[in-house]
Amino acid sequence: MSSAPTFKDLAKALQGFVPNARLPLPEDLVEIIDAYIQKHHSKFDGNTADKAHEELLSLFRKDVVHTPARYTPFIAIVRRLRPLVAQPDKISQWFELLLPVLDHLNDEKGLVSVSQDALLDVLTADGRPGEAAIPLAERHMTIWLDDCDTARQGGDAARTTKEKFLRETLVLYGKKRPKELMEMINKFLVRKEYRARILTFLAEFVQSQPPHLHLILQTPLFGNIINCLQHDTSTTVISLALTVLTMVLPHMPSSLVPHLPTLFNIYARLLFWERELSTPSGVKRPEERRLSSHAPAWENCTYSPGFDDSSIPHLLSYFTILYGLYPINFMDYIRKPQRYLRHAEVPGSDDIEVQPTEMRHASERFRQCHLLHENFYTLTIESEKTDFGRWIKSEPSGVVADCMALRTDQDPTASHSIHGDVVSGAPEFIADETDAEGGASALLSRSATTMRHSSQSSRQSFRDTSSAKPPGESDSPVLSRQTGSLGSQTQLQDMLNSNKVIKSGLNQSLANDSVPSLALSHQETASEQPNLQFANGPVSGVENASNDQYAYLYRQILLLQVDLTFERFMKQQHLMHMGELRRRQVREAASEAETQNLIIQNRHLRQRFDEAKKSELQVKKESERSRTLAKRWEADITAKLRTLREEQKKWTVEEKALRTELESARSETDKLVQLVCDAEVRELGLKQNMQSVEISVSELERLREEVERLTESERNLQAKETERQAAMTQSALAETRAETLSLQLKACQTELQQVHHSYQSQINDLNAKLRDALKNSSGRHVKEDTVSKLEMCLALARAQQEELKKRIADMARERTASQATIMELQSKIPSRRSSKRPRPGVEADDSTDSDSQGNYREYSNSPAR
Repeated sequence: MSSAPTFKDLAKALQGFVPNARLPLPEDLVEIIDAYIQKHHSKFDGNTADKAHEELLSLFRKDVVHTPARYTPFIAIVRRLRPLVAQPDKISQWFELLLPVLDHLNDEKGLVSVSQDALLDVLTADGRPGEAAIPLAERHMTIWLDDCDTARQGGDAARTTKEKFLRETLVLYGKKRPKELMEMINKFLVRKEYRARILTFLAEFVQSQPPHLHLILQTPLFGNIINCLQHDTSTTVISLALTVLTMVLPHMPSSLVPHLPTLFNIYARLLFWERELSTPSGVKRPEERRLSSHAPAWENCTYSPGFDDSSIPHLLSYFTILYGLYPINFMDYIRKPQRYLRHAEVPGSDDIEVQPTEMRHASERFRQCHLLHENFYTLTIESEKTDFGRWIKSEPSGVVADCMALRTDQDPTASHSIHGDVVSGAPEFIADETDAEGGASALLSRSATTMRHSSQSSRQSFRDTSSAKPPGESDSPVLSRQTGSLGSQTQLQDMLNSNKVIKSGLNQSLANDSVPSLALSHQETASEQPNLQFANGPVSGVENASNDQYAYLYRQILLLQVDLTFERFMKQQHLMHMGELRRRQVREAASEAETQNLIIQNRHLRQRFDEAKKSELQVKKESERSRTLAKRWEADITAKLRTLREEQKKWTVEEKALRTELESARSETDKLVQLVCDAEVRELGLKQNMQSVEISVSELERLREEVERLTESERNLQAKETERQAAMTQSALAETRAETLSLQLKACQTELQQVHHSYQSQINDLNAKLRDALKNSSGRHVKEDTVSKLEMCLALARAQQEELKKRIADMARERTASQATIMELQSKIPSRRSSKRPRPGVEADDSTDSDSQGNYREYSNSPAR
């Protein structure tokens, strides 16, 4: 459009598009929206935003709300108009209005991606995210937590898709805003009804490899995970929190030093978990006695005998991570925990009720399946806390790989794992359901009884095994047959299939619709979250048994899912580490190939260098030959110049001839200088060719030769400068002498003119007297004495004239000699002579000389009277 669109243009375009809306959006509509947004982006107007908001609301309520096919293009339009409806109240209103859209994610193509992009744009907006993004994210999390339960109650694909959509959106939001997501997760973690699901989500979030996971230390989330592991008594919640903590620790190994005593105390608490569970509920635990005075209120998740088991999975992995990160401190804590805590200045270090011998004995089965860490050879307890150089260039995958490389056995506690309970318990449930087709109540009672017996026997077997049995033995034939392949995908599929059979039997036998379904597929295992909140069942034994069975199976599914997430996390870390090793090998191979290539190139360059040396020697010989010729030419030129100077001293010809010879000599000199310059240019070219192939030694030789040449040139220039100064001195003397002679000549000419004028006046007087005498004698006879006097005067005048002629001739000869000397000196200094103009004194002398000669000729030719 030529001009910016108005609100009427925008409303008209939207009203024309929405009734027949479909993706992709028309280009003209996109241009109108972008132009309108750009027009109002710099100066925000609340009135404009309100009008756009009202227009969108009217379109939504009129044409979109009852037509799911228009959801996708309408959300795309709202996404493009987001800057106008980005106020917190409008964002919340639109979020609530568009919530029904999530029920149609499977019905419309592209609705999932468009909705997710629009929601992420709002959550990750750059401008002031706390105003609208954080409340919206909390509302999003609340909806997911509520839908997480309903998605499990049946095989509704729409609910499952909605739950998956909400969860994936939260994960993507966490990857772009990790700190904000962790702060929001912390708000739900402190509430015990959400704790298990939040921990499961947090494990999946960590498994997705988000950036900047170390920011968890800047939020209360890490401290609350620690509080959960220190205070809660629910085995399920503790297992989830321990799994999350084990996955988080490799992302921030250098920041764990202040938390080491707490992490070690958590290990000690979980190591003696049966003792923790056996403590009466009325007795105050050491942790509670220590933290009750200053710790904030914490909602504990308590142990449920019908729901929780007594074993803690992944305690070995937690041991491996702690041992791999800080082995010396960890072993020192296991050896003498009270002393370690006292040295760390931890308050209440004497409240630990575990003896060092018990700690060492209980940890021995873990220690035996680990190699000796290299830190025991290189570091001490204190230096291990400050030596962070080993992790500067390490990625979390490398840290995990280094820690897991210390393990020599797969799992010494496999017989106590939760997988064993599932494998041994599932066939009993299946057998009970097969035999109980006639009575649902009998089925449920027997299943519940079997489940409770299984839980009690597993706890008892764990206590017996930890005190009497070796680490590799099992409690039952079923467990011994299954522990060899617990981590395989086939065994996991068998357990999931058994859960499906149990679910089908429960659906057939239970008439109460409030009992959740146990549907679980292999594809949805990673996306489903458990529900740990159970409604208070009826008083009847059937419903109590079904609730117990439901809770126990949910616990198994929950732990299986967390185990799967943890295994995927470990596999992902190992794959990343393998990829890094592979890339490192490729880089090493590439560097080796480059090294070989450089060696080959070096060999070729050495051959070329030898050839260059040979050519350099040849060029040196040629340069020596050319230098000899140049010296010979210089000697010839010097001889010619010497001869020319000797000849110049003998020049006595006229000025024109001298100037002609001087010009010829100059032209010859220029030619000789040109020859010298050409020779120097050729020599310089040869030197440049030599320099292009020389290395540092040749460069040094060239510089030395250049220094010698410049020194010689400097000496020559100094000699020439001395000669030039002497010549200038002689020239100045000659000029002074010429000026003196010119002045003398002028004086002589002036004297001659004066004598001439005096004689002329005398002659005139004599002529006048003669005429008077002739008049007096009337032209007859001249007196003899007058004639004699006249003759004497004429003779005297002639004698003086002859003397003046001789003096003038002598001065002319001296002047000619002076001019010859000046010409000789000027030929020695061509530049000086060429830069100077002819001296006016010389011209004056010439003119004076010519005038004097003219006067002399005039005087000599004048008749004697």
